Amino acid sequence: MRIFNDLCRKNRKNWPLALGFLFSTLLTPDAEALDYNFSGFATLGAATVTEDQVYFGDYEQDWSFNTDTVFGLQFQASLADRLTLTTQVISQGFNYDNVNKYEPELDWLFLSYELTESLRTRVGRMRTPFYLFSETMEVGYSYVWVRPPIDVYTPLLSPFRNFDGADITYTTDLFSDTINADLEFESQFFVGFMEGFFLDNNIDVEPSTGIVLSLSLNQTKVRYSGILLKVKATNDVVHPLTVSLEEASQVSPALVRTSQGFETDGEWYQYHSLGFLSEWDSWSLIAENYYIYGTGKELSNDARGYYISLIYQYRDVSPYIVFGRYKNVLESDVLGGVNKSFDEIPRGVSPSLDQLRDTTLEVIDDFNVKERTYTAGIRWDIVPNVAVKAEYQFFEFMDHSSGHMISYDSNDKAENSSLITLTLDLVF
Repeated sequence: MRIFNDLCRKNRKNWPLALGFLFSTLLTPDAEALDYNFSGFATLGAATVTEDQVYFGDYEQDWSFNTDTVFGLQFQASLADRLTLTTQVISQGFNYDNVNKYEPELDWLFLSYELTESLRTRVGRMRTPFYLFSETMEVGYSYVWVRPPIDVYTPLLSPFRNFDGADITYTTDLFSDTINADLEFESQFFVGFMEGFFLDNNIDVEPSTGIVLSLSLNQTKVRYSGILLKVKATNDVVHPLTVSLEEASQVSPALVRTSQGFETDGEWYQYHSLGFLSEWDSWSLIAENYYIYGTGKELSNDARGYYISLIYQYRDVSPYIVFGRYKNVLESDVLGGVNKSFDEIPRGVSPSLDQLRDTTLEVIDDFNVKERTYTAGIRWDIVPNVAVKAEYQFFEFMDHSSGHMISYDSNDKAENSSLITLTLDLVF
């Protein structure tokens, strides 16, 4: 019981994890009586970036072995009739948050109960259902690409990867008695809390709620996800700039909206996505599209992206291509406030204000990114549980941004770059 108490004391949002631990302790007095299994997965990755002005994850021009490398272990146990405990721990070579390299993280810990054959509920820490491949994002062996297409599986959403809460899923076969087809409908509703860190941003979501609807017919699946998130976001690096802009807005009122543009204390964001997957003969077509937007009161950005991927499987070899596009921009009044301030106080009147405005424009420029990506790769399943992959991805940067790569110098940005990656994926 001490561990349960510690979980509750450290963070009130850990109540689902504490509850899961408590239930598993109470319901399994004899560990030897458990029906359980262990499984694991790993990806060993190496890559290089072709241009010296930018980097991706920790990939630079010199080959690196961290960004795509991940190890994971999963434990699943049947605690009682229709009651299952699942936990997953992962260790990654690179994180966009403040977790150290290869530091183990508790990725999943939840109880699952089958209410009926069609209805299931879960409580604990689970994967936020943003994507077609949300449940297996870290399991490289489960998809054909080196990594899920980054224009949709964007690092921008990494702080929201998991939620602590509960969900309920309903699954049923439609028209099974009247049509000669396997038509399945699934709906999932969830509610919970999230905490995360992205680069210099502290993210706190309280609450988050969403619904997922999917329809599968034979080898084709269509999936919609709609999620609401109430976000508190602060940035330790940008905060001094926000304070300075608030002070400057006393003499230049146009900067009021700009001073609100980099932090938020309870902004509602909406996430919508639509996914499509179809397989026929040796071909597969996968596409996903998403859109995020805020209400525009404080930190508010619009982000959208999509990809289309065509895959061909010949025996144990699967070549593929992907085309994607991504865009993320701050709400237009944030930039408009800076530009309008030059009408109120022209450049040259106050050197300190000019420096503040120029710094703000640089920060806005870093927030606003746009890119196209073109990817070609190949997967070879050398044995039933091991695959090797090679991938070439070309990034076309747009609007003076560096897309999903990061530029060393805001004044010397590359127009494009390529990422060459090799991976070894396995499950056991």
